[in-house]
Amino acid sequence: MCNPPFFQNPEEVLGFSRSEDRSEPNSICTASPTEVITRGGEAGFVGDLIEESVALQTRVEWYTSMIGIKASLTPLLNLLQSRGVTRVAITEFQQGKTSRWGLAWTFLPSLPPLLTPNPDKASTVYTFDVPNSTRTRVSDFITTTAEKLKVKKFLGTRY
Repeated sequence: MCNPPFFQNPEEVLGFSRSEDRSEPNSICTASPTEVITRGGEAGFVGDLIEESVALQTRVEWYTSMIGIKASLTPLLNLLQSRGVTRVAITEFQQGKTSRWGLAWTFLPSLPPLLTPNPDKASTVYTFDVPNSTRTRVSDFITTTAEKLKVKKFLGTRY
């Protein structure tokens, strides 16, 4: 999964573009400018990735990127739609007060769509404690939990 640089300029890194209703971040950015700043910011970077995927099409099963700025989702979904991509998945990752989104797309018609993209729809957050155990027991725990939540498992997926 691609973890793109989020920002277009140093002012965004410092939080000058944050809306006033958002609380101050609890952490500091320790990345260098070359790691977090790029032309067009996150939407520009992932947009370029989408354009490259159009050229490669089915040579890759699923293209994926993490999205750190929710406002990037709508223009990226619009770009995917304009390029004829119909199989798109979005999921939300939350840890504490931090949210990130996973964006995935494919050109393979044989792969079923995973989710209907709707970045404005409130998501359900599931939390659970993973018992201290071996990797196999943790894997079994996750599989059992996914089955209880009725998470669909598609042929060909690996998780």
